[in-house]
Amino acid sequence: RIDFRESEVWVFDLDNDVYVPIDDIDSDTDLPPNCDALYQAVDAILPNGRTFDGYIIVNRPWLLGLYVNDEHYPLHHAILDYAEQTAAKLSDMLGILRSEMFPIQIRSRSVRKDGTRFESTFDLPSSSFSPK
Repeated sequence: RIDFRESEVWVFDLDNDVYVPIDDIDSDTDLPPNCDALYQAVDAILPNGRTFDGYIIVNRPWLLGLYVNDEHYPLHHAILDYAEQTAAKLSDMLGILRSEMFPIQIRSRSVRKDGTRFESTFDLPSSSFSPK
């Protein structure tokens, strides 16, 4: 698991097979020369107001990962069957209806130099992603 307490943004360094923290989200000078997916820490807010730690992968087929009770729940935009199974498992664990989980509001923890932060919603079954 990436430690988002250490850094709110990470990339995967393909040459060294490790995750690398990124200090400045507005600069690509921190990036390894051969890097893969960009992971960004988010707060994921359910319609009932419950908030969970999570992350998004912003430069791949879109994915929202949630951490609930030390378990990882990935909701992958491109793998709807798996996302539905994960959503059902998570709703059972939380004791809420699956329909009460969505849409999930997403807000990045990191703030860009211009004062903005990434915000969006994630919904199923259409697995729609709507950046604001």
